[in-house]
Amino acid sequence: MSRLWNLFRKTKLDRQLDEEFQFHVDMLTEQYLKRGLTREQAEREARREFGAVEAAKDAYRDQRGWPWLEDWVLDLRHAVRLLLRYPGFSVVAVITMAQGIGANSAVFSMVNAAFLRQVPYPNAARLVDIVRDARGQLSPPYHNSRRYLYFKERARTLEEVAASRGGGTLNLIRNGEAEPVTALRVSANFFRTLGIEPSLGRSFRQEEESPQGTAVAILSYSLWQQRFGGDPGILGQAIDLDGKPFTAVGVMPPHFIAIPRADVWIPLRPRPVNDGRNTLVFGLLRSGGSRGEASREVAQLIGSYRQDFPGEYREFAANESAAVAPFGIEQRFSSRPLWVLFGAVGLILLIACSNLANLLVARATGRLREIATRAALGAGRGRIVRQLLAESLLISVLGCVLGLVLASWTIPALVRMSPVPLADWSPVRVDWVVVTFTTALAVLTGMVFGLFPALQVARLDLNDCMKASGTTSTPKRATGRLRRVIVAGEVALSLVLMIGAGLLIRTFAGLVRTPLGVDPAGVLAGRMSLQSERYKTTAQTAQLFHRGLDRFRQHPEVEAAAIASDLPLERGMNLVAWIPGTPDAGEPRLTDWRYVSPDYFSLLRIPLLAGRLFTEADGPQAAPVVLINQQFVKQYFGKENPIGRVIHVMQHTPEPDRPRVVVGVVGDVKSNEFKQAAKATVFVPFEQARDGYLRFGGGVHWLVRSRGAGNGLVAFMQKEMKAIDPLLPFVSFQTLEEVRERGIHSDRSIMILLASFAALAVLLAAVGIYGVISYLVAQRTSEIGIRIALGASRPRIVRSIVMEGIGLAGAGIVLGIAGALLLTRFLQSFVFGVKTTDPLTFALAASFLLAIATIACLAPALRIARLDPMRALRAE
Repeated sequence: MSRLWNLFRKTKLDRQLDEEFQFHVDMLTEQYLKRGLTREQAEREARREFGAVEAAKDAYRDQRGWPWLEDWVLDLRHAVRLLLRYPGFSVVAVITMAQGIGANSAVFSMVNAAFLRQVPYPNAARLVDIVRDARGQLSPPYHNSRRYLYFKERARTLEEVAASRGGGTLNLIRNGEAEPVTALRVSANFFRTLGIEPSLGRSFRQEEESPQGTAVAILSYSLWQQRFGGDPGILGQAIDLDGKPFTAVGVMPPHFIAIPRADVWIPLRPRPVNDGRNTLVFGLLRSGGSRGEASREVAQLIGSYRQDFPGEYREFAANESAAVAPFGIEQRFSSRPLWVLFGAVGLILLIACSNLANLLVARATGRLREIATRAALGAGRGRIVRQLLAESLLISVLGCVLGLVLASWTIPALVRMSPVPLADWSPVRVDWVVVTFTTALAVLTGMVFGLFPALQVARLDLNDCMKASGTTSTPKRATGRLRRVIVAGEVALSLVLMIGAGLLIRTFAGLVRTPLGVDPAGVLAGRMSLQSERYKTTAQTAQLFHRGLDRFRQHPEVEAAAIASDLPLERGMNLVAWIPGTPDAGEPRLTDWRYVSPDYFSLLRIPLLAGRLFTEADGPQAAPVVLINQQFVKQYFGKENPIGRVIHVMQHTPEPDRPRVVVGVVGDVKSNEFKQAAKATVFVPFEQARDGYLRFGGGVHWLVRSRGAGNGLVAFMQKEMKAIDPLLPFVSFQTLEEVRERGIHSDRSIMILLASFAALAVLLAAVGIYGVISYLVAQRTSEIGIRIALGASRPRIVRSIVMEGIGLAGAGIVLGIAGALLLTRFLQSFVFGVKTTDPLTFALAASFLLAIATIACLAPALRIARLDPMRALRAE
């Protein structure tokens, strides 16, 4: 520390050192004066006896401080003076670096929020998700209740094993009004595993998790404040959730962030049955335990489980096992587009750094005489390299500061355009992790891309540099070759980004043109929770539906109204079916299962391809029937006629559904993934649903198609439903166009962002080409002047200069095509309707980049073509 402190006291210490040395010289001088020498002789002899004063000072300075650090400070001071002396160069260099670093910082902020930031719980470091693992391909941590209990009873490397399951939307009824609230079913140890407890009251008890346990609930702080006025007396009181009383036993702290979001928590109450993969399972590592040990144990447990319960159909792939992963990994499965964007901005940074390297080479070339002079005065090549490197680092650090500012400005726009959902608990911002990453990135790029040109300049023959004059020197031609190579690399990287953006643009265009199977124009959907005790049976629900649909159809703008358990363009209920009389009839067939009203198909304009549609006669007492889509026929019946065939569902449950007869085939409708073929879908009349089945999932959807703009339909539907049941509010409203837009949002966002990054890359590459051609033209000024004086036509000179730039771009395009063939395969999961090696996209991107390169070459070419040959020769 004393040496570091001495660095900041350098001036004072040097003054003290001068005084100390002068004192010793004066003492020797006095001794020689006493021997009879004159003062001049005495001073000369004293200096001779004392020795080299400056060498002694340097030796002492080396002992008291860090010479290398002092040299770096001196180099940085010199770099600051140079940047201030040439502000044009400095501004261009800093802005170039800021663009590359700022883009990386902004995208890394999103990566940090989605992947790197820990969940905001005290036990975050030890929390793990129990995920499905198929040879390294992890799947979200969802299991059935029986598997959760199996892990909980047998896992030894985990101190706790907890679980949660979506509880849907419940209606909180208070003072004669109903308000939708989001519920989450959790295990009794859920909050204990997270390391947090209610701030008021208590958590759940183990006995409350049994099927016979008391109905209890824990409230979020915001719900407690808004609906109960922050009254602590609510503890022990009954609250009405969909007509069922729950005793409030706790209130969570105000700072608690629920993952997933919930307003109220109720006991999970799992049963040892295969009730579908709907239960999120996670655990708490024992103190001192590791994820590797826990992964090995849960993998062994999965092996045992498969042997104990071999009858679970389609629950496991042949190579599937289990592992543990950091808690909150579910969100990370949908975050792959962020890595694509991060790779894209990495290429932009390489292009920006290449431009900086070009600028530094040009700058060092202009200082060859100065560098040669310093070498002649004793500066070694290492000292010269370090001085040039200091300038590069200073530019990078300044670019880092400006880049962080640019990132903070662009982050809000990036969040709005994010191709993946970002968690509320992990906001995107420039925090210390982002600042550390950006600073490290700036220093690393500054050193790497500053060191390379510095070494190239330092390796030049300094004698040639001293002898050379004018603009045609050998050293400048040598550095010119380096600049050509750098620019060719920039063009190659830009082409890779352009081809990637082109593939995504064509993908999005294909998605927009892809038939959805429905007509979404003018369709409004209102979602409603049906978990009320008043609608436990299908008969009660059917009565509600009929009354509501009759009222909605009375509106003059309503063309049609219908009911659906799930919206088209979104996923439905996954059920397995058995089809007698087909090959492998004993094997279950995975289907998308939907309950609908008879007018559903005409409202959405889904075509009937064979048989008939549902009618009002398909009621609860009629024969059980289904409609299937074209994909179901193709997948399970082949060329056989499906009309009249029988489908079984839920055969291995305590209450299997009745065998159902196929009465019709309808057109395919896309579900939640527009890039994939429609799923094999089964439609069932809602009046034939088993009791309670319409209460599953996210609730029921009321669909209306309007004849006009549909203004006022939301208020009308709310008013009519309130007249039917004032305690059954709508949860939300959305148009089918909004559902469609949400389905293509990710593809649109990544297309726009990658296209923007590609445009920035092309701009940087064009600047690089312009700079190199301008540099080469400046080198040949006297040559071109002589050629013009000897009669060379100016168009021919322009053509030769442009062709030189085109040749440079052409070399980069060849490299870029090779790079794109290697890198675009990582876009395979993002493209649709086009191959990643699509020749048209490659050709268009290469042609566009070649045109930009030609334009970039024209400016210096036209400028030199107007050159006065006599002025050029006189300047030479």
